[in-house]
Order: sequence, then C-alpha cells, then structure tokens
Amino acid sequence: MIQKLSIFPLLFLLISCGKENNNKTTADKTDSIAVSEEVKPDAADNQSGVTERALKEIIFKTDSVKKHLNRKNALALYLKFREDTGELIGKIDKDNTYILDNFYTHVSEKTQKLNLPDSLKTKFRDIKKANIEFWEIGEGYIEIRPKADYYQKIFDNKLSADYNEFVKLEAFENKDLIGADAGLTISFEELSVLVLNWENFLLKYPNSKLYAEVKENYKNLLNIYLFGLDNTPTYENNGDNVLELYNENKKEFERFTSKNPESVASKIVLSLLEEFKNKSTYDDLHKKRDQEFLKYPITK
Repeated sequence: MIQKLSIFPLLFLLISCGKENNNKTTADKTDSIAVSEEVKPDAADNQSGVTERALKEIIFKTDSVKKHLNRKNALALYLKFREDTGELIGKIDKDNTYILDNFYTHVSEKTQKLNLPDSLKTKFRDIKKANIEFWEIGEGYIEIRPKADYYQKIFDNKLSADYNEFVKLEAFENKDLIGADAGLTISFEELSVLVLNWENFLLKYPNSKLYAEVKENYKNLLNIYLFGLDNTPTYENNGDNVLELYNENKKEFERFTSKNPESVASKIVLSLLEEFKNKSTYDDLHKKRDQEFLKYPITK
C-alpha cells in the first residue's frame, strides 16, 4: 500500500464559502464566469489529445484568474480555480496511466533525468507553462500534480489572512514528500516544523473555515511525530511488549520541548516522555496520547 503523506492533495473544495456571498456585484459575477470558460478550440486543438487540451485549459484559466483577480473576488475565484484545476489534472492523470505506470523506463540510468520520446515531449509540451509536474510518491509510483507553490504564486496576499497563511504553509509543506513506503522521507526535526506551523495556524485562526481540515492534518502530523511510521518508528519493543524510545527521538523531543515550551505539541510530547519512563506498552502509550489530545481544543 502506498504511504502518501503530502498534505491536502488538490484540497478541500470549500464551495460553501462562496454561498455566503450571494450579494456579489456584476463585476464579481463576470470574474467567476471568466474562470469557468473553456479554452476556445482552434484548428490545432482539434487534432490534440486530452492531455494537450487540459494543459492549455489550465494555462488559459490561470491567465484568466490573474486578469480578473482582486481582493473582493479572490476567495470565490480561488475555490473555483482549485476545483477546475483538480478536475483537469485528473483528466491528465487518467489519460497518462500507461506513462505513469512505466515512468522509469523513460528515466536515463546515466543522468537519472527524464528523457521522453519526441511523441511524449509534444504531448507534454505545455506542462511547464501550466506549472504541472511529475511527482514521485514512493514505491515506484508517480502522479501528476500542480507545483508546490502553484496557488501561492497566484493568490499570495489577495485572500483573507487565514487563506493567505494557508496557501503559504501548504506550499512550504508540499515542497518535499513527507512520507513514502511506510516511512518518513524527512527528518523528525523537519516534521516538527510542520507540526508547529499548523498549530500556530489553529491558534491564530480558530474561526477559519479551514479550521477543521487543518486540525485533522495537524493531528495526523503530530501523531507521526510522536510515534513515527511503520518503517521509521520512534520506539522499539524490548521483547516484553514494553516500548522504549529511541535515543535520537528522545533527543529530538527534548530539543523541541525546550525550544517551544508553550506549544500544545510540547505538552503532549512531555506527557509521552513520562509515559515511556513507566515501561508502558503500545496500548498504554496510545491511551495516554488520546487522553492528552482531549485536553486541548486543537487536538480534541
């Protein structure tokens, strides 16, 4: 099974947010319509396949959003644009199942770089213009996704404070794969940065419409920070069903809690450190974790 931990893939399409704004101006409505327009086909497009047309449409929609974007209509455009982009990338992904399944046959053994035949180069001619990329997610699997900072570059400082913060943190998190093959692909210290980023978001924006989704991601990342993944656990079994914390993880926990003493994550980490001292079992530790999560609104 693929262990894929990249945050918020083609994220929560919070269309409900747009429903609150029923009193839009004519200009706002025009802007929203513009994002939904299809690319006008020309003679060359009629000869193009699904991938070529979808890439052109992504470029068209991106240009349209940039042209019509302002602070007043930014949220509606953002939500619609993410929905449309997600659908188009889904089409590209589906159209290229064979290529994705056989991706590494096109990677040079000598340079480790992708070397597509001319037919595929033509097919993916506009992939860079569309800011779309091939993304390795472990176990030899590849997917097609927007670049990590795709939405940030378009909407940076145009959205409300919480959405602006969100797209920045999302871009930061998505630049690296967090986990694959049932193991972490970043260090526990790097993971702690992500945990703290999202904790600060939850504390700063308790009324954000993004709160529930961010909270789930935060709890997931925090849980991985505490216990690791199957192939990168934070502890070992000593043979008597008693779990012992690895020394490197103990040092990381001590570093984190010392640097961030007021953090909710630090308080939970400290409680787990005490539990490890009690020669606890797997069930003991998870019960303690659950009890600690109930103490704080952002983990409850």
